[in-house]
Amino acid sequence: MRIRAIAASLLLARAAAAEPWAATIEAERTSGTYISLPLLLGATNLNSGGGVLGARPEVVFATHGPSREDPIRRQRYPGRGWGAGGYGEVLDLSGDLVLGAGATLAAYDMPYSLALSVGAYRRWTEEPGGERGLTASLFGGYRPADFGMPIDLPAGLRVEGRLGLDGPRELAVTVSANIDLTLVVAAIGLTAYGVATH
Repeated sequence: MRIRAIAASLLLARAAAAEPWAATIEAERTSGTYISLPLLLGATNLNSGGGVLGARPEVVFATHGPSREDPIRRQRYPGRGWGAGGYGEVLDLSGDLVLGAGATLAAYDMPYSLALSVGAYRRWTEEPGGERGLTASLFGGYRPADFGMPIDLPAGLRVEGRLGLDGPRELAVTVSANIDLTLVVAAIGLTAYGVATH
């Protein structure tokens, strides 16, 4: 028994010496608070079909593994991680005004992300009192974050379902492009600069 105990201790010591990276990985973990202001542009089946236009500001508190470098862009990104936070929304949904808020759970594999959101909303319609409802959506796309700035820049696709709790209890499905306002402003600025310098 004593020999077995000594052998087990030696094996554990050897494993610890062979894997010094374990402490390094833990030490290199990072966390951040990311603020985004995505614009939504898409379509819905609500009211026999119509457009979606609005803004969806979001704050996510995230934790990541060790940073890594994108070999193409030669830029370092936070490692894989998870984040949770909240969002608000103001939309023109097929001609109806919608205000809402909810919670978001995001999975990061920089510079990409999948995010699931659930929340509640109020839709003003032609009917007195409008409509209250619940919503769930899934975002997937490009979502880089910067170590030096508290922002991420989502650009991708959002698929969403809305279930009304009042009146006919309609189920609305929306599909929209989700593009951060910072990217839109940057694109306009670069275009204007290019025109001005040529």
